[in-house]
Amino acid sequence: DLLGVTIACPLGFGIPLTLGSTLNYVVEPKADPTLLFPGILCCLCGMLADTASHANRTEGDAPTAGTAPPALEAAEQSKTVDS
Repeated sequence: DLLGVTIACPLGFGIPLTLGSTLNYVVEPKADPTLLFPGILCCLCGMLADTASHANRTEGDAPTAGTAPPALEAAEQSKTVDS
């Protein structure tokens, strides 16, 4: 359930943002295209990266609430080893 939300939110906001910006420029080209289209490309790349990061995850792989991310756990373990 949570995995679907983590994919749907960026796509649900990103697709209308990119399509709306592009269509708005086509209808009324007032913006500077050298700034607009690289920004749209960055937004598309972000959506693709988000989707790719969740591509192989299943519901059982999703971290539960209250657990630390693996990088944080590794940092805490290295502190206890060094001490």
